Parts: sequence; C-alpha cells; structure tokens
Amino acid sequence: MEEGGMRGPRSRRTLRGLIRLLPFDFRTDFGDEIEAAFEEQQSDARQQGGRGRSAWLWLLTAVDTVRLALAQHWDLLRQDLRFGVRTFVRNPGFTSVVVLTLALGTGAVTAIFTVVDAVVFRPLPLPQSDRLVHLEVVRHERGGFAGGMPVFSFPQFEDVRDQNHVFTGVAAYAGDGGVTAAGSDAKIEIGHASSNLFRILGVRPELGRGLTPADESGRGPLVAGITHRTWTSVYSLDPRILGRVLTEARTGNGSAQPVIIVGVLPSGFRFPFYNGDTDIDAWLLTTPDMRFPEGAVSRGSARWSVVARLKPGVSLEAASKDLDNIAARLAIAYPEYHAHSGLRAMSFHDHVVGSDRLPLLLFLAAVASLLLIACANVTNLLLARGSTREREFAMRMALGAGRMRVVRQMLTESSLLAVAGGMAGLGRAFAGVRAFVAFSPSMPRLEQAGIDHRVLAFSFALMVFTSVVAGFVPVIRCSRRSVVEALTRAGGGTTAMGGRRRFRPVDLLVVAQVTLALALLVGAGLMVTSFTRLIGADLGFEWRSLVTADVTGTLSPQESNRTPTWAEIFQQERTTGVVTLTDRQRRRAAVNEEMVRRIAALPGVESVGIGTNVPFPNGRSRNGIRIDAAAATGTAHLLAETASATPGYFKTLKIQLVSGRLFDDRDREGAPRVAIVSETLARLCWPGRDPLGRLVAIGSAPPGRVVGVVRDSLRQGPTDEPAPDLYFPYAQDPQSSKLLLRARNVSPALRTAIGREVNQADAGLHVGQLRVVEDLLWERLVVPRFITFLVTTFGAFALLLALIGVHGVLAYSVSRRGHEIGIRMALGGSHGRVMRMVLAEATRYAVIGGITGLAAGIAVAQVARSLLFRVAPTDPTTLVAVSLVMLVTVLVAALGPARRATRIDPIACLRQD
Repeated sequence: MEEGGMRGPRSRRTLRGLIRLLPFDFRTDFGDEIEAAFEEQQSDARQQGGRGRSAWLWLLTAVDTVRLALAQHWDLLRQDLRFGVRTFVRNPGFTSVVVLTLALGTGAVTAIFTVVDAVVFRPLPLPQSDRLVHLEVVRHERGGFAGGMPVFSFPQFEDVRDQNHVFTGVAAYAGDGGVTAAGSDAKIEIGHASSNLFRILGVRPELGRGLTPADESGRGPLVAGITHRTWTSVYSLDPRILGRVLTEARTGNGSAQPVIIVGVLPSGFRFPFYNGDTDIDAWLLTTPDMRFPEGAVSRGSARWSVVARLKPGVSLEAASKDLDNIAARLAIAYPEYHAHSGLRAMSFHDHVVGSDRLPLLLFLAAVASLLLIACANVTNLLLARGSTREREFAMRMALGAGRMRVVRQMLTESSLLAVAGGMAGLGRAFAGVRAFVAFSPSMPRLEQAGIDHRVLAFSFALMVFTSVVAGFVPVIRCSRRSVVEALTRAGGGTTAMGGRRRFRPVDLLVVAQVTLALALLVGAGLMVTSFTRLIGADLGFEWRSLVTADVTGTLSPQESNRTPTWAEIFQQERTTGVVTLTDRQRRRAAVNEEMVRRIAALPGVESVGIGTNVPFPNGRSRNGIRIDAAAATGTAHLLAETASATPGYFKTLKIQLVSGRLFDDRDREGAPRVAIVSETLARLCWPGRDPLGRLVAIGSAPPGRVVGVVRDSLRQGPTDEPAPDLYFPYAQDPQSSKLLLRARNVSPALRTAIGREVNQADAGLHVGQLRVVEDLLWERLVVPRFITFLVTTFGAFALLLALIGVHGVLAYSVSRRGHEIGIRMALGGSHGRVMRMVLAEATRYAVIGGITGLAAGIAVAQVARSLLFRVAPTDPTTLVAVSLVMLVTVLVAALGPARRATRIDPIACLRQD
C-alpha cells in the first residue's frame, strides 16, 4: 500500500501518463516541474485531509491536465495552420499543382466509389431485400451445348411454387416488349407477372389495388398495374386512371382483349432494376392462355424469371438443397424435359448486380492506383520543397524547437494540402458521377448514385489517407536527420562521388509509380486488343447496310367468324400430310407477301425479308423440339431457338447455305411442312450424320422435314455462343414478325416510302422506327466499348502522372547532385557521359518498375479474364507494346533533366570549394 504522495510506482506512472497528453515540447520543458509540484501538493493533501483530499487532488489534476493539453494542442494547431496557410499563399504555383493533383485523384476515386456504392454495395430498396432470392434453371451439357437459358417454363415454376418447403412465396415474371398505350402515341414496355409478385417483393400500390389470385382465373378482364413513371409521363397523373384501358393483349386463342388498369405502383419503384429504356412500364397479370407462345408446349417453352422470399431462419444453402430435391423429382416425372437440368438459388442482389460487379470493382481499383500515383507525385514535390526548407528546419531545431515540433508542422501542412485537394476533388466527384451516369451503359440502380453521408465519410477517409501517404516520407526523412547534418546540407554540402548510389525512398516512389502505371497500361492494352477483335468478329451474317423495322397495328378483320383451335388445325394437318392455316394466318401470310413485293420494288432496296428472329433482339427464348421418330411420339427433347422466315430472309442477311436448299415459293400452305437447321443444331441432333430429310418439330406442332442446313449466326452479338437454330417457312408458320431489308441509303424518304407500301398492303398496318443494324451492333458493344474507354483513359492518366513523377524526381536528383556532376565534368567527364548517367538512372526505374508492373498487370488481367474477347492475359504482342510505351515515356521524362545536367558550369562548382 502507498504511504507517500509519489512513493508508489503506480502513482508515478499514472501522473506521467497524464503529462504525456501535453504537447511534446511543452512536457519536455515543464514536465519535471509539474511532476515535482504535484508530488508536493499530494504530500500536503495526505497530511491535511487523508485519502479523501488526495483523491480530490487527483481528480482536479486530471481535469486541469486535460484542459491544459487541449488548450496547448489547439494553440499549436492554430499556429501551424496559420504558418502553413501563409507558406502556401507565398508559393501559389507549388500549392496549385499539389491541390490539383490530389483533386484529380480523390475526385476520380470518390466518383467511382459513389457509383460502386449505389450499384454493388447498397442493399436493394425493398423490405428485407436480403431474404429475396433469384431462381435459375441449370442446364447440363448435352453434346457440348448447355441446352437452354436459366429461365423457367410456367409449369416448372408452378412445380417449384407448390413443392418447396423453404419459401414464403415464389413469383414469376417476364418482359414482353413494347406496345402503344391506348389513346396515346406513347410506347410502353410490358411485363407479365404472377399475382403474388409484388406481395413477395413487399411493394404496395400507391393508388388502387394490386394483382390478386382471383384475377388469374381468366374469367374476368385482363388487369395491369402501371409504374408511377408511366402514370406521370403517359397519363399526366390523371386521378381517374383506375379503370382505364391500358392496351390490348392477344390471348392464346388469337383474340384481343382490353387490359384494365387497376393500380399504380409507388414512386421510385423499379423492377427488375434495369437502367435505361428497357424499364418495365406496366405489369400485366398473366392468365392461363398467356403463359406460353402460340402452338408451343407449355413445359417446353422457357421464358419466365422467378423470384422467391426465404422463410425466416432458412439459409440460402438450405434452399439450394430443397431445390435439388425438387429437380430430382421433376427429372423422374418429366425426363423428356428435366432429365438434363437442375435448379439453383442465388441472392437476388447478386442477380441484379450480375456482370456489372467485376468492371466496377476494377474501375475502383484503377482509380485507386491513380490516387496512389498522385500521392507519390505529391510526396516527391514535398521532398523537393523540403530540400529548399532544410535551412529553415535546421535553424528552428538549433534555436530550441523539438524534432516533433517540426514533424508536427510538416504533417499539418500535408493535411492542409490533403483537405484542400479533397474538397476540390469532392466538387469534381459531383461532375464525375453525372458524367458517368450520362455516358455509361445500362447498369442497375445507377440513378441512385449521388453524394450522401456514406460518400462524404469515404471522402474524409481519403483526405486522411492522402495526408498520411503524401507526408510520410518527408516526415521520416526530417525526423532522422540531425541538426548538424541539416545545417551542413542547407549550407551547400556536397554529396559523395563515385560508387553506386544507394536506393533512396524517393526512388522507391518512382518505381511504384512506374509499376502502377504499367499495370494499368497492360489492362488498357489488353482491352484495346480485345475490343479490336470484338468489332472484327465474324457474326455469320452481313450486318452492313442492313435495316430492321417493326410492323405494328392490327390486320383487317378476318373473313371467318370462327377461329379453330390449335388442336383442330394440327389434327387436320396430320390427317392430310400438308400444312393447314387458320383464316387469320392465311390473311397474315398474304399481307406479308404483298408487303415484301411492294418494298422490294422501291429504289435503293436490294433485298427484303421477314422473320421472327432478327439480329440483336431485346431478348431470346427457346422452345422444346422433337426429332426423327420422336417427332411423332414426343419422347425426345432439346431446346432450340425457333423462327419463321421468308425466302428473302436468308438472302437479306446473307446467311451462307451449307447443304440442301433454302425456302422458296413451294413452301407454303397445302405443301408438306419443311424446316432448315443451323450447323450447331445439326451437330447436336445428328452428330456425324446427314440431317437432310430428317424430321423435326416444335412443341405439339406436326413435324417438318429438314431441307437445308445453314451457317450459324450470332444474332445476339459477337460474344454470343452459336445457338441451335430451327427455321420454318413463314408461309407455313405466319407469326408477328419484323421487316428486314438491305438498302444502299437509309433516309427519311425511304421510311416514308416503306410506310406507304406497308399501308397499301393492309390499311391497319404501320411501320415503326427503322433501325440500322450497324447501330444496333454498336449498342450491343456499348459495355465493352465503355470499359475499354475508361480503362484506356485511366492508363493514359497513369502514364502522364508517371512521366511527371519520373521527370520531377530526376530533376530533383540533378539539382541535388549538381555539385558532383560539375566536378565530374571538370575532371574530364563529357556531356554525353553525363547524359548517359541520368538516362541510366531513368532506365533503372523503367526496368525494375517494368518487371513488377508486368507481373501486376498480368495478375489483374487474370481476374478480369471474363471481360476479354479472344485475347489471353499474357498476350505477348500487347505486353511488348505497352512495355515499349512505358520505356519511351520514362526516357522522354529523363531528357529534360539530362540536358539540364549537361549545362551545369563546372567552374562555378569548383569555385564553391
């Protein structure tokens, strides 16, 4: 037990701990006096009042010490801030360069972080969004092809909905293209949904009611809910919107029914979180006869996306096991459809972010590298400036200023620069986010990107980071130098001559700059090579001078009052052996034949075709097909992309015929059904055999005989894999389709002429917007083009910053070694030898930084391999090219300092000695 005031080591340690709260210089000067005074007061207190008075003295001492420490630190901080501001005002050039450099780096990082935060990091704006999962169908490989897409048929969705034990609800939805709103010229995007979709999402209508299971029966009118955006833009917030007709929808039997608006979804609601013109504007409740395309077997028609909500306490792993059990039961019950497929669950957030996660994270890493290069440049500038202030620092320390006092001043100055650069960068981040949103391709939730408290906190953290990184090396250098050494160097001391100069911290900074810059250049070079090969890829059809157009409207009334069912039509065809059409199909085929004849006669039109599958569609769907003997029994199954096409379709697209023949005028109603298959479909269905003469059918339709094989065409774009394509003659399978034509010049006059001819063919038809396929191709390539542009821009900036950094360090080195260089020249060193000495130093930076930069660039490229098209991360041509670019850049940066070194006057250097 302690008996005196400071007799115990614990009390002494406690008091010294309190004293350490005071500034270093203050406690150095007065620490011992404070300790002695406290010991005397403590002794008196224990004699006068015992332990109680002693405890009270401890409390008062602690409070007074904290108050004194705060006052002293604040006073020193004000002094440092005032001195730093005056110093920077007196050096506007240096201050402007540093602040601008940091502003560019922090602004770019903050802007990209804002986008990444909105798209990748934030949860979805739905109640308990972490419980939402996206379900997918996983197709097992069959003959090298994955047999389908990760979407459900409606019966398969119903099986999962009814058999699962892990979800509170399962809903299906699908996009269905654009329609014209009734009573308006506005085009809106339509989606179909099961009645429980918005209940599962936790979304309540702002006006009216939601979709209900009673609406699904098909006995009442077709109903829909529209988005708030549609209510605003199309209906001008009409309060009487409920009950209005939205549009007409065609049901499975071919009849058109009005769709009634029953509700308005809340403001800001967006699903499935697309960005751009593909947003769904209205959600129609699906009915039994709208769940699969005309004539298709429902279980073989896959087009539905599925979302579910997990039950409380159920994990994603448990849901996956339950789905595996359901998939196993379906494979046994329906082997022809599900024997080669499984089911998978994933976070709906991960599904929404999808492929955008990787490029955004790479963008963030790239701009972070730029910030590090910028910090290295600022560090070099502070080092160079610090060398000019060595006399100032030496004199202050010689006059009694502690080393920590000088270090504190330097840290305060670097923090001032970081805050100024950060504030300027925050302003640039505002502009950067707006530019990114304006010019970037479609990304989910991109409209939510904005500066908020999360971004401000990140920006503040960046300011702290840059102040520490930029000021670290100058502070360490200052703290390690003695007063005598500082005064000697400040007075013009010389550097040592001869021997190999040791590697300094500033050299490490330059090597780091070259490393980071080259890593970004490797990524930029690989992306440029990838994009070059992307735009030069062979798509299997000729896209130049190709135009597509939608033919909208309704055909003139049918002559027949009764529409036979598909079962009746197909039974008649099986009996007669030839194709039989309904009156409506017959009318559509005749109108389209007349339309093609009229448009082909227009000046400037080289060829015309009509097809249901045109280049670069908004979506894709595959249907179940049967082949050979199974075409009659329906026991075999494969998914293929099916299309109806006129004879001019292949001629217009210039799809090459591999064997057999193309469609011609013989292939129409009253003739046997025929088909054309692609090379991929022929390989999958009849490997090693001739497909000509084989039977193939879609859904429950009668089979057709294969009369030709055509080359694969990548209608989804060059990154697509060849799909199994199945074509039927349009005259034997008339459907809603698009117009294809090849024209020498697309002009408003051509559109007017085409519209006139279409209207002449049928007064109820109209031509929509003409789309040049070349433009559609560039739209499809907008994501890789944007990624290539950004990465290339980052690489160019990194190269520029590296050039500035190498130039600055070499210029600083030449100025510091001027005396040595002058003596070398006085002793016989030639200008060429001096220049080679400086260039050799630059080459050393390039070689060391080049080796590490190539390794880092290849490692990053391996992570981003999925973004590259037909180019390996170790592509030798690209690596050699970017290495040469970096070497030339470093040598160019060294030319100025090298020439400046040759102009040093050796006589002046000798006079200094």
